Amino acid sequence: MSSVCKNFTLGFYIIVIFSISSIPGAGFIGKIHQFGFDKIFHFIEYYILGYLIVLRLNKESKIYKIFYLLVILIAYLDEYFVQRISGRTIDDLDFVFNILGLYSGIFTTTLISNYYDKKNKN
Repeated sequence: MSSVCKNFTLGFYIIVIFSISSIPGAGFIGKIHQFGFDKIFHFIEYYILGYLIVLRLNKESKIYKIFYLLVILIAYLDEYFVQRISGRTIDDLDFVFNILGLYSGIFTTTLISNYYDKKNKN
């Protein structure tokens, strides 16, 4: 996949995350939150983001390790943004599941990538 396509996909997905966060709390979103399923959605949403980040970054770039710390800012801004929407509140566990999903996506994608890199070298 080309670098431009990777950039577009990552940027578009971040916009999707914030678009989903802008949905007011009444209705479908409120029902998901009521049953606690929202934690699963937070995890999956950020797992995909972690996957896309690993695909985008070049392991040899200087920003590689720093970027993994900076992406926490996306999860934080997402939760901050949610509190500005009527009918929605910040839940500390949402942020925790954002981070768990993000770093699970980064970790598993990195492991799989390293495995295939070693397999292809042999």
